Amino acid sequence: MAKPQLSLIPRKYVNQKNAAAYCGYGVETFRKYEGKYSIPRKGPDNSKYSVEDLDRFMENPHTFCMTQKPRRRNIPEFV
Repeated sequence: MAKPQLSLIPRKYVNQKNAAAYCGYGVETFRKYEGKYSIPRKGPDNSKYSVEDLDRFMENPHTFCMTQKPRRRNIPEFV
């Protein structure tokens, strides 16, 4: 399988494929990290990643840790 190539034009925002390549991952591995960490998406359709955010993520991924949502308790309703 060929390694994804980055565009030769430096960009401030990149799509998922280029974001994965920029970080040195395949797209599937990058998607797994997206599920584990809250890497911000940008743009009108939230499909781009800021190169600055990707640099920060690679420097210290724990700054992008997702906070757990409180679990919903099933409390029976009395009628």
